[in-house]
Amino acid sequence: MSTCQVALKEWAVVVDALLRGEHALLLRKGGIMERRDGFQVEHKSFFLFPTYLHQTGANLAGALRGRLPKVEAMRPMTNVVFLTAFARVELAQWTDDLSLLQRLDGLHALTASAVEERFRYGDRPGLWALLLRVYRLRTPCEIPDRPEYAGCRSWVPLAEPLRCEPSEAVLDDAAFLARSRQVHEQLRIDRQGG
Repeated sequence: MSTCQVALKEWAVVVDALLRGEHALLLRKGGIMERRDGFQVEHKSFFLFPTYLHQTGANLAGALRGRLPKVEAMRPMTNVVFLTAFARVELAQWTDDLSLLQRLDGLHALTASAVEERFRYGDRPGLWALLLRVYRLRTPCEIPDRPEYAGCRSWVPLAEPLRCEPSEAVLDDAAFLARSRQVHEQLRIDRQGG
């Protein structure tokens, strides 16, 4: 049985979409509390930590905008976090070409304007594209929401290691391979050579 002691913060509505298999791609830049060089892919596997801070319908594409009120209504009490998903990074690609990121429209949760805003945020234009293999946890983890978990940061070191017992991948192998091919094609990445 393996354990993990780190989580990646992501909007709760996006975590919901990842668990539904609607998306497998995140576009990341980092928050104001990130290190000087911004978001970095520091971990290859982690829990997904649902956050409600800054999630807004104006930045969400398609059906996610309509699902936001339902996800907000299911928000747990303020001193608890439910971890229901575990993820592994299958691709981490930085790109400073906005036109390539625009080709990913429909493969992630953000509107085109939100992608462009994140792309231009900070001193260095660009975004990380993270292709995730997402797993639903067999038993969700309920943890106390500690003050050190707060703030605009991506990575959350958890107070203690937690068992990560994925039941199965959200997308089966064939569906994930198809999604992976789409992302690689749109980012113009040779799957053999990177």
